[in-house]
Amino acid sequence: MLSYGAYPRFFEVFGIYTSRRAKFYEDVEHARLREPALRDTAEFFARYKDYEDADLAYTHLLELKPSDVLALVGRGKVRYSDERYTEALTDFLAALKVNPNDLAARQGQALSLIKLGRVKNLKRHERNFSSLRSDFDDQLSFANLRLEGAI
Repeated sequence: MLSYGAYPRFFEVFGIYTSRRAKFYEDVEHARLREPALRDTAEFFARYKDYEDADLAYTHLLELKPSDVLALVGRGKVRYSDERYTEALTDFLAALKVNPNDLAARQGQALSLIKLGRVKNLKRHERNFSSLRSDFDDQLSFANLRLEGAI
């Protein structure tokens, strides 16, 4: 429950969010979307945990630039956060095809495989993430996670 003093700030933030969302849908309808605005909008929705709209914005961005690694990883993170692990894994694998050295895509792939119960699909060199932390999964972190020998 919000305190009485917090209501003005809540309504201010809510107003900003709803106007941004309305502008996004208007731009989608009129095909006025450009890459920087789409990326910014997708990140905005992801930050506010509006995964459906963030997914839509990333999808439109990928229609403009199909091999955009940042967009693939961003959409993968959104889908992962929305517990759509199979779809997230598909995005992370697509990002790795474009850039096999992308660390965020590798981490996302590993976390998605773990959530799907497919640890055996990880290659041996992908199993020691003990020094890395995930920036998109609060419940599951790479810290203290040792998968060596988990075959």
